[in-house]
Amino acid sequence: MVVHRNYQSAGDAIIKIYDTKIEFYNPGKLENGLTIADLQAGTYTSYARNRKVADIFREAGIIEKYGSGIQRITNAFISYGLQEPVFEEFQNGFRVTVF
Repeated sequence: MVVHRNYQSAGDAIIKIYDTKIEFYNPGKLENGLTIADLQAGTYTSYARNRKVADIFREAGIIEKYGSGIQRITNAFISYGLQEPVFEEFQNGFRVTVF
């Protein structure tokens, strides 16, 4: 959420915890014509909205490489036998719901 947030937006990043799910919301929709289908299929070129933040996270070993997060998250849920996360553009941002 820190790497992908649109820091030009005055909106809040929000995490909502329910009994059966957790929702993560960040201000800032997908850019450059990127779609959720592209993210899930891995058919896109990575674009870092906040390159310097991403570089710091990569140097610290928190992220492996650019553009691999959606697939790695989905694969981790599948490997644990959990329902795949739901990725969606929501209002003026991006929401991920995990179950």
